[in-house]
Amino acid sequence: MISNLMRRAKGALAVTIATGALLTATAPAQAAAVPALTAAGAIVIDGANGTTLMAKDADTKRPMASTTKIMTAVVVTSLPDLDLDQKVTVKQEYLDYVYLKGASSAQLKAGATPTVRQLLYGMMLPSGCDAAYALADTFGTGTTMAARTTDFIAKMNAKARELGMANTVFDSFDGISPTGNNLTSPRDLAQLTRHAMTSPLFQTLVKTT
Repeated sequence: MISNLMRRAKGALAVTIATGALLTATAPAQAAAVPALTAAGAIVIDGANGTTLMAKDADTKRPMASTTKIMTAVVVTSLPDLDLDQKVTVKQEYLDYVYLKGASSAQLKAGATPTVRQLLYGMMLPSGCDAAYALADTFGTGTTMAARTTDFIAKMNAKARELGMANTVFDSFDGISPTGNNLTSPRDLAQLTRHAMTSPLFQTLVKTT
């Protein structure tokens, strides 16, 4: 129930979204042993109603790493009149960024023209920071790449406030924080993910092998 993307948070946060469908299996005659919990903070919530089922230091802010990309996807997929077939030209700057940061990559090629849909897959499945950069640059507002990505991150923070994520702040579109101030809590991350999973498009993205 925890996606590969969430596991990339390097153990700082553990988040499980339990849906009703996943909880209908017949209980064994003897309850299984509780698994060891090594994360500093964790939460398990009911995906249907948001009820907290288990929590450990769930409101402490910690770096969120690549789970940042959940919000990047939420911002893009909630844009009005989004054209998933819109083509985006891959810039060399996206590839240089991945190389310089040693970041995870969707293996985009300079000059290629993937669609927005393909970039979303490239961001959410291999956790491509190049794809995240392309989306932030495309859907931010401004006359320069820096201005557009800054505007996009502002949209991420506005969405966090809208969702009541009181312990979350973004300074990055992909989790590579330039200031160390790209933070969330297990509770906020669970809330974000529960919101994201209300989107059929997001569900399709993250259930794809």
